[in-house]
Order: sequence, then structure tokens, then C-alpha cells
Amino acid sequence: MSAGGVFGNDNVLRVNITDSLRTRRALSLVSWQVHTLCDEFLFETIYITEHKHIHPLVKLLHRCADSGLSRGWWCRQLFLDIGAPHNHWSSGRRDLWGLLPACPRIVDLHCDLRLKNLRHRRRWHNTRYGLSNHMTMTIANTVGPNLRLLEFGERVSLNLDTAMFLLSHLPHLELCRLLCLKAPWPVEEDSGSVDSEDERLSSDHWEGKSNGSGVEPDTALEGVATLSDRVRLPSLRLLHLNTFVPVVSKWELPKLEEVLLALTRNYGENLCLAVILKGLTPHASHITHLTYEDGPCIDVWVVAAHLPALKYFAFGNSQFDLDSSLPRPQENLHTIVINRRPAFEREMSKLLLNIAHHVKTNMLPALQQIRLVGMDYGEQYIQEHIESFQSYGIHLSA
Repeated sequence: MSAGGVFGNDNVLRVNITDSLRTRRALSLVSWQVHTLCDEFLFETIYITEHKHIHPLVKLLHRCADSGLSRGWWCRQLFLDIGAPHNHWSSGRRDLWGLLPACPRIVDLHCDLRLKNLRHRRRWHNTRYGLSNHMTMTIANTVGPNLRLLEFGERVSLNLDTAMFLLSHLPHLELCRLLCLKAPWPVEEDSGSVDSEDERLSSDHWEGKSNGSGVEPDTALEGVATLSDRVRLPSLRLLHLNTFVPVVSKWELPKLEEVLLALTRNYGENLCLAVILKGLTPHASHITHLTYEDGPCIDVWVVAAHLPALKYFAFGNSQFDLDSSLPRPQENLHTIVINRRPAFEREMSKLLLNIAHHVKTNMLPALQQIRLVGMDYGEQYIQEHIESFQSYGIHLSA
């Protein structure tokens, strides 16, 4: 659902990188002389998809070229997109198997550990791989001053204190994706309100069950207390957090434009809405893109109303309260993206009618397009609405 945002589509980015790597490989095979001359070009981007390639690569990165510099010196983008390492993580969790010290000048760091087949998905479904204190310190002290993009996938976990410690050492960060952020349950002073009937999460929900894998749990940095006042990211444009936390309200993010967030459904509507508004409101004047990826059904128009600069709004049809309404016109919103979820076909038509009502009452004067993504319900669910929106100059597509 991030397609169309400030930084575009992640899948397109990966395809472009893969294509460029093919070109670089072809150049390196022309001759040894060309290979030697192209060292800087060849090692600028490293994309690893198999764990077995890491150790030979680390040895190569430490070797010096004719210039006297190690080959790892030229690496600026490091993509680790491998199958979940299971029992290998005890060595990888310190410094990514030696990749971080071998590449001290990287500006883009992406680490995603995937379950690549059905057997692994069944066995390791709840397993998360926590960052160690050593890795956090290595990132902060080695590449932190230059890092622009940081992404840890949904199986690489950080607790909130560790994440804030790390972010406080990344002064030039422009894009941040933490897709397995473990946060404590919001208290009243954090979120503004608490639904007392909401079920509290067990520690298993946050930690993930070990399944006997021997995976070490994530641990906070010793001596780290509240670090919210130290999180200053003057260049950050995109923030993607799963789970979103209200303490974001205390971070200094003067250039923040795009937010992607998710919350556990255990929060309930009231607490979820309070957490989102608490975290976003101090940055409302410059947030133009918002994606509500997952969480309870909430009054999404209330969220939009707190973001006057909002241009792009994405949410799931299962997260949309059908009784939701805008309290005032949303002057800048030109694109709505709706992620269709299974078992919510009937609500789709009602949701579109809700949007149509806001269009007719001039509450969405800038709206230009509505895009439906996710599960395909069939044309019968949107065909009757296409002409209606066209009469207002709005393009509805799936």
C-alpha cells in the first residue's frame, strides 16, 4: 500500500536494483582489467539473497584492491533479503555476520529475513529475531553518522528503547522502516485515553514463541531510560512503524511527510485512535501521506481531519468505520487507496457510498482518484460506482 507515496513502490525499487546488478556483473566479466577498474562501481550495491554467500563475501570485502582500499569501502547500499536464519542468528545478530564492519560507509541498510517455504512458515511462524546490543552499537557508531535509509523487516525485532537509542544516533536518516517494533502497552498519559475493556497482550504476543529454535530474545540496551527527547531526525521524510507508538509525538521530525503505521487489533477502537492522534498531531502540518496498514476499525475521517496537509490516504476496508464522517472539508486530499480484505465484500459498497456522500457535500473538494488494491472482489462491487464518481471528475479503479 506504499505505492504512490513519497518514496514510491518498494517492489519497483528492488526490481531496479536487481536489473542494475545484472549490468554490473556483465561488465565485470568483460576482462580482468575492466573488473579491476570497476571495483567502486561493482561493490556500490550489495544484494544478498542466500545465507551461504555471506561468509565468502565478507572475506572478499575485506580484501584490498589496487587502490589500497578494501572492497567493502565502496559499498553504499546493503540489502540482506535472505531466508530466516533460524539457528544461525546467534552469530548474525551481533553484526550481520561481519557485514557491518566490512562495509563502514553504507548509507542504505535493509535487513529482511523471510520464511521462504510452507514448511518454514508453519514451524517458525511466531519466531522473531531480535537485534543485540552489540549490533545496535555497531550501527550507531560505524554507519550511523551517514545512514540515510534504515529498514528492518517484520521478523527483525527491536524493543522501543533500543529503537530510540538507535534513531538518536542517525542524524541524516531520511527513511525509517521498523516493521517489528515491540512497544509496551500505552498508558493513559501516553495515549490520552484508555479503553478499560481492551484485552492486555501477553508477552508471547510481543516476543513471538521460540518453538524451540534457540533464537535469542531481543534485549534493551542497559541503562537506557526514556530517550524520546534525544530523537532528533531533521531529514526524516518517511516513517514506517509496526507497532506505532504515541511517543512519536515527542520526536523532532520537521520534514516528516509520509507515515505508514499499524497497531494490534487488541487495542480496540478508542485506544487505537488515541494512540494515532497522539503520535501524529504534533507533526500534522507537514504530513502529506498516511497509510493505516492494519489495526482495529476506527473513525478514519477523524484522523484525516487532524492532518490538514494530507494529500494521500490509504487504509483497509476492514479498518473503516462506516459511520465515520469528516467534521470539516479536507482541502488537499486528492488520492484515496483502499486495501480490500477477505470477508469484507459487503462493506465495500457502503464504504464507497460514504466517500461519495463526502464528495457530494463538498467535503473532499480536491479528490481526484480512488484506487482499490488487495483482494479482487469482482467488478460487480465497483461497477455501479464508477459512473457516479466520474460525474464528479473522480477516477475509480481497481
